[in-house]
Amino acid sequence: MFGRKPQQVMSQVRDGIGKDELLAKHDHTLGLKDINLTINKGEIFVIMGLSGSGKSTLIRHFNRLIDPTEGQILVDGVDVIVGGDSHSLLGDYSEFGIKSSGPYPTKVTSAAG
Repeated sequence: MFGRKPQQVMSQVRDGIGKDELLAKHDHTLGLKDINLTINKGEIFVIMGLSGSGKSTLIRHFNRLIDPTEGQILVDGVDVIVGGDSHSLLGDYSEFGIKSSGPYPTKVTSAAG
């Protein structure tokens, strides 16, 4: 959730308020909702979708540039958000890649890779 007071509007999101109404009435933007992924060790996992569909927002959760307003990020069954653990999920994996859809595709690897 993007906005000044995301916790105050989360109950309305759970009750089904639409993105347009959320923005118009509360000046908040819903980034992601009800995302569940299982990525197994050694698996190549691709996240793709239309512009504005939330791909970058999802990746920013993986690398802890942003934390979820609600919910969990579990790594090997451990919630890495609980307790304010500030390490990046990238540190838990040997390689993490991003391929841009722009004219100059890039691959980024963690220092451990």
